[in-house]
Amino acid sequence: MFFPYNGYVYSKEEIKSFLKDYENGILKFKIYSEDIKSLELSDKLDVKELTAGVFEISVFFEHEKELKFDIKNNYDLDFGINEIKASKVEFYTDENIYKELAELVSKGSICGFFTLSSETGPRALCARSIIADARYPDMKDRLNREVKHREMFRPFAPVVMHEKGDEYFEDYCFSPYMLETFQIKGKWIHRLPAITHVDNSARIQSVSESSNPSFYRFIKEYSKITDIHVLLNTSFNLAGEPIVESPFHALACFLNSEIDILFIDPFIIKKKCRKLPDNYL
Repeated sequence: MFFPYNGYVYSKEEIKSFLKDYENGILKFKIYSEDIKSLELSDKLDVKELTAGVFEISVFFEHEKELKFDIKNNYDLDFGINEIKASKVEFYTDENIYKELAELVSKGSICGFFTLSSETGPRALCARSIIADARYPDMKDRLNREVKHREMFRPFAPVVMHEKGDEYFEDYCFSPYMLETFQIKGKWIHRLPAITHVDNSARIQSVSESSNPSFYRFIKEYSKITDIHVLLNTSFNLAGEPIVESPFHALACFLNSEIDILFIDPFIIKKKCRKLPDNYL
C-alpha cells in the first residue's frame, strides 16, 4: 500500500493502473513534443501514436481526480517541526522568511527546498528541489562536485516565473513539467551560466502562483533583489539516492551534504558553525 500525505490508501491495482497510463503517455508524448514545437509534422509524426500518448496522460490525471489527490489540501504548517527540533540545527521563521531566503540564495547559498506534497512525474518541480542562483559561473561545478557527486559535465535546468519566460527563452510557452527544451536568448547566455547547456539550450520549468504558491513567493522575492526571474532547480537527492520524501529525509540529505541551507516551509534551517557564502559574484 502507498500512503500519500492526504491519508488516502491506494490499492496495488490503482497504483499499477494510473502509473502505467502515465508512463506510457509520457514516453510517447516526449518522443513527439519536439516535432510539435517545430511544426515538422509531415514525415516524423505518427498522429495515432501521439493521440494515444496524450490520451493515456489524460487518463492518469482523471484517475488522480477520482482519487481526490489535491496537493493544495495536503499542506500542514506543523509538518516536519518535530524532525527539525530533534536534529539540533539552527532554525527560524518570521513574516519575511521568503525575502530572507532569497537574500541567502542570491549571495550564493545552495538551498534544499521542501514544501507541499512531493511531485508526481519524472522531474523535481520545486516541492523537493535543490535551488541555487544561476548567475554564479562555478555553481554547476559546485553542485556536481560537492552536492550531487556526479560527472562534471552534467547540466542543470532552470525554473522561471511564467509571466517572464519570454524574456529569457526563444519561442517560450508554458512548460510546467520540465519536459521541453528552449534556446536561451542571447543576452542571458553568459549572465545565467549555471543553467546554460553547451548548445545554449535549457530544459525549463515554468512556475506560476497557482502551481506552487510557496515557491512563487520565494522566486518573486529573489527577482526583487536581483532583477532576475530564473533560478537553478535540480532534484533534492544525492547520487544513487531517491528524491527526499519526508522532513526526516530532507534533513538527513542536508546534514550529509554540502547544501548550505534548508527550507522546510516555513522554516529556514542552518548548520551550526557553518559559514555561508556572501555574494562572491
